[in-house]
Amino acid sequence: GFQTAVVSNRLDPEWWHEAELPEYCGGDTLAFTVHNRSSRRLDPVLGKVLLTSEEMDPEGFEGEMALTQAGRAIEAYLEVHVRWAAPGAAPEFEPPSPRPRAPEAPAAHRRRAPGPAPAPAL
Repeated sequence: GFQTAVVSNRLDPEWWHEAELPEYCGGDTLAFTVHNRSSRRLDPVLGKVLLTSEEMDPEGFEGEMALTQAGRAIEAYLEVHVRWAAPGAAPEFEPPSPRPRAPEAPAAHRRRAPGPAPAPAL
């Protein structure tokens, strides 16, 4: 497994983390867990999702996956890109073009959805 770097102070974080999983075997399921590292709670998990081998095609997988355990009435998603490569092959990952972002409102005018504070790390 692996852990990404922490993305701080973002309501819509992007990791663009790339990792090789040489221990992956056909039929395995990939598990993703999003944490809130700034949380003082005992369980700072913001959500989880499983990507089964049945959901992947010969090219891999690309799409948004709904996080479970995100909280009551909270819809949270994780965008995942998986590509197959021969062991030791040079990565061919290119992140998609960034989506335009709305400017963040000044702190006094920001509204947060109910639930745990953002700043997750995968």
